[in-house]
Amino acid sequence: MLKSKTFVKKTRSGGVVKVVREHYLRDDIWCGSECCIECKQESGVLQKDARIESNLCDYPHYLIPDTNVVLHQVKLRLSFPT
Repeated sequence: MLKSKTFVKKTRSGGVVKVVREHYLRDDIWCGSECCIECKQESGVLQKDARIESNLCDYPHYLIPDTNVVLHQVKLRLSFPT
């Protein structure tokens, strides 16, 4: 799936430039949840009735970490061993 954002930008010399930013979204990767009704998967990987051990949310949820944040935290953890 392709989404694009188009706008016009004024340059320093006074000219006008059309800028197009394209964002490609993959539609071949499924979420893996048993609760999802939009994906084309046969069996889910993530459970429908998850065990909740936190008091922050009283409803079932999934935690999806950002890879850049995880890599940064791993680097910090390795640089300061206990």
